[in-house]
Amino acid sequence: GNGGFIETSGAKVEVANDAKVTTAAARGLMGTWLIDPQDFTVAPTGGDITGATLSTELGTTSVTLQSSSGLAAGSGNINVNDNVSWSANSSLTLTASNNVNVNGTIAASGANAALVIQPNTANGSETPSGTGTLNVGAGASITLSGASAGLSIGTSSYTLGPGATINLPDVLPTSTTALIVGGTPYTVINSLGSGGSVTGTDLQGINGKLSGYYALGSNINASSTASWRSGAGFTPIGQGSFGFTGTFDGLGHAISDLTIDEPLGLPVGLFGVVGSSSQASVIRNVGLMNGSVSGLQYVGLLAGYIYNGTVSNSYATGSVRGSDYVGGLVGFNAGTISDSYATGSVSGSDGAVGGLVGWNYKGSISDSYATGSVSSTDGAVGGLVGSNYGTISNSYATGSVSGTGTYVGGLVGYNNGTVSDGFWDTTTSGQTTSAGGTGLTTAQMQTTSNFTGFTFTTTPGAGGNSWVMVDVDGTLNNAGGAAGATFPMLASEYSTTINNAHQLQLMAMNLTAAYTLGQNINASATGNGTDVWGSSGFVPIGSSSTPFTGTFNGLGNAISNLTINLPSASYVGLFGYTGAGSAIQNLGLIGGGVSGSYYVGGLVGFSNGGTVSNSYVTGSVSGGYNVGGLVGYSIGAITNSYATGSVSGITGSEFVGGLVGQSAGTITNSYATASVSGTEFAGGLAGMNAGAISNSYAKGSVSGTGTYVGGLVGYNN
Repeated sequence: GNGGFIETSGAKVEVANDAKVTTAAARGLMGTWLIDPQDFTVAPTGGDITGATLSTELGTTSVTLQSSSGLAAGSGNINVNDNVSWSANSSLTLTASNNVNVNGTIAASGANAALVIQPNTANGSETPSGTGTLNVGAGASITLSGASAGLSIGTSSYTLGPGATINLPDVLPTSTTALIVGGTPYTVINSLGSGGSVTGTDLQGINGKLSGYYALGSNINASSTASWRSGAGFTPIGQGSFGFTGTFDGLGHAISDLTIDEPLGLPVGLFGVVGSSSQASVIRNVGLMNGSVSGLQYVGLLAGYIYNGTVSNSYATGSVRGSDYVGGLVGFNAGTISDSYATGSVSGSDGAVGGLVGWNYKGSISDSYATGSVSSTDGAVGGLVGSNYGTISNSYATGSVSGTGTYVGGLVGYNNGTVSDGFWDTTTSGQTTSAGGTGLTTAQMQTTSNFTGFTFTTTPGAGGNSWVMVDVDGTLNNAGGAAGATFPMLASEYSTTINNAHQLQLMAMNLTAAYTLGQNINASATGNGTDVWGSSGFVPIGSSSTPFTGTFNGLGNAISNLTINLPSASYVGLFGYTGAGSAIQNLGLIGGGVSGSYYVGGLVGFSNGGTVSNSYVTGSVSGGYNVGGLVGYSIGAITNSYATGSVSGITGSEFVGGLVGQSAGTITNSYATASVSGTEFAGGLAGMNAGAISNSYAKGSVSGTGTYVGGLVGYNN
């Protein structure tokens, strides 16, 4: 028969870490263990059960956690503050009379595993609070990777925090149980589809059911759209009187390399027309990376024409071209845009052209920004908005702005609405005037005190009007008087799943977290002056005073064209300084260039006890002292890694190596083919070795003018 039913009740229930509970049946289905406390918290310490113990129990039984509203303010919540994972076909049910708060990672890999979340739900003798919801905290994630897995959220009121993701990468698109929100089944999109698709089960096929509820279960590579429709590419979702009237939630994922080329088309974008007179649409939590969209009128990477709807927590990084009503994110906006940005170039020839929105008509834009170049031969041209007849607040623009018409402005070209707490860079934009907002120099744009109305924070993932600036020394928000190295970014962009270069930079907000690289990233914006970075490029993660002690798993993906230009700085690399316990693995850095002074490496400047494995660098690295293609100075372990490209030391340089400048740790199963040039202590693999090297080689050219220059190691101690 099937497994049985176990119930544990009490005012407070605490489960010991060594407790063993099972409802497994030899031949039947698993039973259920019901825990019915007043409040319940899953936490590494100080909670009612640890994530490790709960994970173990889920290996043999389905588990239900229930919590009543309790007496204390804020009680009645279930808090998942630890990581929980299981591989069995069991289910975890979280039922609370108030909120369910997920602040860790929940991951289930069983083919039929399930997660049921029921906030604001009666349990026992308790009644719903009436305000309970699901909150997936900043950087937290929920992943169900089974083909028949199911996630059910018992209320339509839920919050996907900044940088949070819900991943359903392998569920069937026809499933009606893969994702249920408030009783409504969502279609989970994991494939691009094909040109002209109207299936309603892939991205292009949404055109077959414009009123549906959709969610991205994973990132989507749309590069093949460049060859669709004889080069016209992707067909915009929703056209004319048949606009998109549904809900689209990216769940924190991104669509890369989307192409639409319709020079006479209108409206043009991933979504053509959004909303109708009777139906407001919702688009949220989605990114469009490296896309290219062109049309005639109403052109934007995300949406051409928002008639009635909201866009939130979304971004676009590609190029947009058109004639009139052209914007980096949205062409024409009569809805609401918040917590969003665009960084790509925008060009038009007439009418309203803006870095974020072309024409904001009775719509609202808040907590948003644009950094791309904007140009038009006529009409209203603005770094953020071309023509504004609505409201703009807590927003800025930095891209170059050019036009030959009457209305050209650094932030807004023409304004017949309201602009409050808006700013633009008078240096980078080339514009000293704007129809609204306050002009600042680049140095002033990198100083938090100049942004009246902005709230700057160090809290990763804080939402709304919450901003963060990364300083030249890796600190935040001009701490200790440090100069800013970036323009402000939204704190809501922070994520532990890295899908773009901004999220890569915002690792500076939490140096102890566990990060993964969700896809390949082109980081060329760190060196071309068209994004949030200045001439010094990317700011290294971790310093000697505050090392990076977390983990970074590239998952086999690569970061290309990263630029770091800090010739006078020490501890320079993607990671400037890593401490004991840090682990960097399965990551590639392709092309790009890194320059510094002391302790310079393509991947890590100074590794003080951490590990680097299965990683590589192919770009150029230069510096003066302890300079390596992969790591500048290592007291840790390097395994199964390599470096190509070039490594060069300035005049008088010491300890220059193709893989490591100086190693006092271990190097195993690794190699370097990079060309190496230095003065003293120059080697094809390591400039100096004071540790152990095994099963490793070098074959790049090596040159130096000092005594200690060698094909493999310059000096061995």
